[in-house]
Amino acid sequence: MASDSAAAVYFEKQTAPQTCGLHSLNNAMGFPMATEKDFHEKAFEMATEYALGASKRSKKSFEELKNAYLGALYTKENGWSLDVARRILRDRGFPSHSVTKVDHSGKYLVMRSHHAIAIRDGLILDSLRERPMRNMPTDVMAIFQIDLA
Repeated sequence: MASDSAAAVYFEKQTAPQTCGLHSLNNAMGFPMATEKDFHEKAFEMATEYALGASKRSKKSFEELKNAYLGALYTKENGWSLDVARRILRDRGFPSHSVTKVDHSGKYLVMRSHHAIAIRDGLILDSLRERPMRNMPTDVMAIFQIDLA
């Protein structure tokens, strides 16, 4: 259950399937750092880079390669790949590992498997949940293999 301080924390709940990367990135920062448009533009940029490199080694056309990679970065069923969130972080000067300490004030973006959560100000900001949590549920810790001790 969220405490009064948890209720006042910036928190975005997922409103569409598989948008955890976007919402967790913003939750970790404490403000809307990225938008759906940013994710779209970054995915297009990544697909273009990939196609430029791969077209030299492939018999497929540049457009076929770009579209295939775009299909891997975003699907209607699964939403955005966490690789897009990692690239946005990297391009804005932040590290982009699976467990990313965003800055020295205790902001974390944790990305594992097919889900991402944020940890900020001692709160767990999981966009699949209704509100920020003070204590990390055991199921979340197990999924992310988190040991914050």
